[in-house]
Amino acid sequence: MRKQRKHYLKTLADKTAKGNTSLQEQQLLDAFFESRYETAKWIDSEMGDRNNVSETLWNHISETNNRKKQLRVYYKYATAASIALLFCLGFLLRPASNPAARLLTLQTSTQPDSLQLSDGSVIYLAANTRLQYPAQFGNAREISLLTGDAFFKIAPDPGRPFTISSGRVKTLVLGTSFHISMNPESCRVTVISGSVRISNGKESTSLIKNEEILVSATSFIKQRANEDLAGNWYEKDITLDNVPLSRALTTLKYKYGANFLVKDSSLLKTRLTLFIKHQEPLQNIVNQINYITSLKLKTHGSTIEVTP
Repeated sequence: MRKQRKHYLKTLADKTAKGNTSLQEQQLLDAFFESRYETAKWIDSEMGDRNNVSETLWNHISETNNRKKQLRVYYKYATAASIALLFCLGFLLRPASNPAARLLTLQTSTQPDSLQLSDGSVIYLAANTRLQYPAQFGNAREISLLTGDAFFKIAPDPGRPFTISSGRVKTLVLGTSFHISMNPESCRVTVISGSVRISNGKESTSLIKNEEILVSATSFIKQRANEDLAGNWYEKDITLDNVPLSRALTTLKYKYGANFLVKDSSLLKTRLTLFIKHQEPLQNIVNQINYITSLKLKTHGSTIEVTP
């Protein structure tokens, strides 16, 4: 019976396309599409915004079928039926997978950004940083820091340890805060609170508060944390109280993506107190350092040179 009905509807559709339907057949086809339209269910999370999709399909149908006036009465119903059909086909044909595995990427430019993950963990990305993460976590919590610098505040979940991949380096945590600095040559992990487990596939070790590790192709060095990386660069308003210039420049690097050229390394020991207001232009900060110290900071393109 069902096959007969399907065959009959196809016959009616073919006759409609040729303009050969009778008044009774047109009324029957109208009634069928209307019943399908009224009972159709729309799921925004799977199919997108209903109004936007409907408008897009309507415009496409209108453009490609503007000479088939006899079909216009079915456009509204055909839109809903077409979307439902496409959705069903996509659902049946797509490979079995966990929806939570869909990966997203966050890329910062010259300004930092922050992100709260589905488990409540918060990540602060410095300028020029790229992070890849799942839309929703499944049984495991895993993300990847592809390049740049980020500060992590991981929500505790003893049943699901949190793993961050940074090139060959994997950082395993349960609930803690730490900083990762990633570049093509090396990866540095600095623990601010709690503890983490670090592995590069060949060696592994644990870090606790105020410890860090520097990992490269030829090194796996655990040491006391670098003061410059233990700062609060991710906060909106930053106060640096009597800190060495090295820490101030590191903060500006993370916050603005600035590059500094310091030929005389002794200048990095110069101490200063600095207040960086949220969204303060970088040049204003440079002028402030020039004013309160004997140093000269000059901007050359994307690089700031520091001289006595």
